[in-house]
Order: sequence, then structure tokens, then C-alpha cells
Amino acid sequence: TEARNAHHEQFGLERLCSTIESAQYASVYDIRDRVLREVDGWCASPDDDITLVVARYRAPRRP
Repeated sequence: TEARNAHHEQFGLERLCSTIESAQYASVYDIRDRVLREVDGWCASPDDDITLVVARYRAPRRP
């Protein structure tokens, strides 16, 4: 969320959520890759490290 573009605007939580929502039915690997691509496209050269964990919760089925 803190990645900045050439205008010093942060990628932000809203963009992150939008990216995740657009890939919500994809595999966690595809979601990871899409987020990393979006951030990479947002900032020309990251000036900080990137940590990303993608997990999917599936509610237990009721009998």
C-alpha cells in the first residue's frame, strides 16, 4: 500500500482491495501475481521491500 508512483502517490488500500476483488475467484497464486504486477506497474522502481501473503478462507460446510 505504501508503494509510490512518480507523483509520490501511494498505491493505497483502495487500489489493493480493488485488485484483490477483481481476482477473487482466481487461485491464491494468481492473486499474488496480479497484485505484484499492479504494484510493479504503479511504481517504476520500488524503494522498499514488498511483503505479501495471500490466503483463502473457506467456511466449513454445515451438515
